[in-house]
Amino acid sequence: MTVLGLVLDANKLGRICRRFGVQAVFHEAIYRHVSTIDMNPAAGVWNNVFGTLRAIGTAFKYGLEAFVLTSADKAVRPTNVMSCYKRLVKLVLQAKSMQEIPLGLYAI
Repeated sequence: MTVLGLVLDANKLGRICRRFGVQAVFHEAIYRHVSTIDMNPAAGVWNNVFGTLRAIGTAFKYGLEAFVLTSADKAVRPTNVMSCYKRLVKLVLQAKSMQEIPLGLYAI
């Protein structure tokens, strides 16, 4: 199974959370190769933004204690497509953190 297949499959994420008693998720669904993202921005949106939405949704659904978004360091002033995705994902995390649901949401 590819990472892309896992992060976009909420059912598989849920099964993993139940089976292994997951308490926290450290999430970095950000493609690492800027040139790949520049050539295929739609794949970046699909994996980086929607994959993160599904992962956060799974964390809420299964009552995890924490969801930590890593690699958000260059998301303040995006200079390329990949940084734009990081910024979008960070904004998604901030919006979700405003919901009154007992889940620690962090960006590091």
